[in-house]
Parts: sequence; C-alpha cells; structure tokens
Amino acid sequence: MLREALDRADTIITAARKAGRPLTDDEREYVKRCIDQADADRDAAAFRDEIDRMRRGDPVDGSPPGWQGPGLGQKLIQAGFHAKSRPSVELSAYAALGAHAKTATLPPTPTINPTDPAWVPIGRDSRFLWPALPRADAGTNTAVADFRQTARAVTGAVERAIDATTTKAELDVTLTAVSEPMKQLAVTIRDIPNAILEAESLLRQFLNSEGRFVVERELDAHVERQIVAAAPPFGNTGTGLVAQVRNGVTAMRAEGANPSVLVVNAADAAALDLTTDAGGYVFPLSQTGGTGLWGLRVIERPGTTPPYLIDPAMLGMLYLGGMRFDADPYTGFTRNLTTLRVEVNALFHVRDARGARRIAAT
Repeated sequence: MLREALDRADTIITAARKAGRPLTDDEREYVKRCIDQADADRDAAAFRDEIDRMRRGDPVDGSPPGWQGPGLGQKLIQAGFHAKSRPSVELSAYAALGAHAKTATLPPTPTINPTDPAWVPIGRDSRFLWPALPRADAGTNTAVADFRQTARAVTGAVERAIDATTTKAELDVTLTAVSEPMKQLAVTIRDIPNAILEAESLLRQFLNSEGRFVVERELDAHVERQIVAAAPPFGNTGTGLVAQVRNGVTAMRAEGANPSVLVVNAADAAALDLTTDAGGYVFPLSQTGGTGLWGLRVIERPGTTPPYLIDPAMLGMLYLGGMRFDADPYTGFTRNLTTLRVEVNALFHVRDARGARRIAAT
C-alpha cells in the first residue's frame, strides 16, 4: 500500500507540472506524508536489520549472505571448544554477543516493531530490550566502578549585577561513587545429543540459535530486574494507555530526560495497535502514512510487566564481562548425551532511575 501511495503522489506531482500549476495545500500535505512515511519505513528496516545482524554476530561491512561467523557458535569454536578434548572455554560476552556493534539507533516509526521471525528448530520468543541500551566491555572485572546521581539543586540567584559582592549561586549535585559487583547469569542445557556437539556445523547452528537464545533471555530478564529494583518514578495520569504514555513523556522531560523507548507487554502492544477514534485507528499501519507515537520506539516484550518509558542514555549502562561454556559428556555417557552449562558475567548499572518511568498507579 505504501507503493500505491507513492505512485499516487508521483501522479499528483506529474499532473501539476503538466498543468503548469503549483500543488494545492492538500496535495502538498499528502505528498509530504508519503515521503515522510517512506523515510520512516527505511529507517525502521535499517533498525531491524542492525538488531538482527548483532544477534547473529554478523559483520556490518556487507559480507555475503550465508556467512557463518563470527556468531556465538563460531566464537566458541575459535576459542577451542570441543565436547571431548576441550569441554570448557572462556571468552568475552561483550564480543561473543556482538555488543561491540553501535547501539541501535531509534528512528521515529509509526509501527510497533517486534523482532522479525527467524527459522529455528522450535520457536523462540526473542523480543528483547537489551540491544537498545548502551553497553560496555567489563573485561575480567568482578565489579564495576561507576557513579549514581540522585539530586540536583541550585541555591541562590544565578543572575546578578556585574559589581555585586554577594555570595554567588551554588549548584549542588548529589553524585555517589559506587562499586557494584557483577552478576553471574548461569543456565544448564541438558541432554544434548553428542552428535550435535561433535559436528562443527551442527554445533555452530545450535549455539547460534538455542545457545544464544538462553543467554539473551537471561540477560534481558536481568536488565528488567535491575530497572524494577531501582524503583523509578511512576504514574498513570490520563484515561487509557495513549494518554498515560504521553503524560509520562511530559513528566520525564520535566526531569531533564528524553525518553526514546516505550517497553510494553503483548497485551498493551495490541491495545496500542487497536486504539481507535472517530477517524479509525489512531496508529495505523506504516503503509497508510501514520504519524507515529511521538518518536518513541515501541519494544514489545513477553510477560505482564507494566509499560516503561526509557531514556537509554540517562538510565544506565549494560556491562558485559566473561562468558564460560562447560560441557559435561560423562553424566549422560551411556545415552550419548551431554549437558552444557553457560555462565555470563553481566551487570546493568542504573545511574539515574529518573531515566525510566513506570506507567502504573503504584
């Protein structure tokens, strides 16, 4: 439908040129909406491709389709992992998860944008928040030295006469240096057929799909727990989710934040999509030339967590440290099965809880 709209815009412009007349206000507005929507769709597609490349561990330099490394599986193979001869390896989670890639930009888009589906042996819900957050490599550190800001206040008059001799105004900023220990995210994957781990191509595929999925799922759950524990401001002023989100944006901007991400559960995402007024859907599909949700990137996540508005730059930093893979080929020796254990050191450090806002009454 977007193609049809662009064709219609081209027809309008061509007809106006042939008639030697300028575009009417309605025609100009229609053409502008079509162009803006095409730009938004292009940016949204680039965002999805960037996230997908990062999840696969693909490079961003235009390598050919089907390129197999250096995804998580290839990283482990390069680290020397072998189910029998070397069943335990350590590597950097920051590099293995592709977190060194630029934090995905968040262009305005009128559509709610869950992860594009990818074929795997069994479905996996890969709607994650963490790729939209700033990240840093923690190396082998077991703790992160950072800061936390809790207050800012100005005392006295900033504006004064040139020859004034009174005490100047003071800016009081409450900053606390913190050393927060890294968290270990550990999970075991039981009863993996040895044939998968002993064949390099099968091992790579398994780790790039199921292995990476369990790591990302636990990493995203850790990010959510850290945000909730920081007790960010909350409020649900307004009737309905649309009004509550817009009033939340206003409240965050009043605190100096610039929210660019809205995190919603599946039910709230559907409610936004299906919001209507007298003119139809408030947030129509991108093909119809919608105006978007105030420049917010809407990230749909599983679960029942209430909506959150987030300013990624203000909220905090996701630190990724060491990653360890261990294979136990002995417990299931008589059945040709292996248990795989994955450990990742990570920490989402909340610098300023005002970088998030929960859309809820309490």
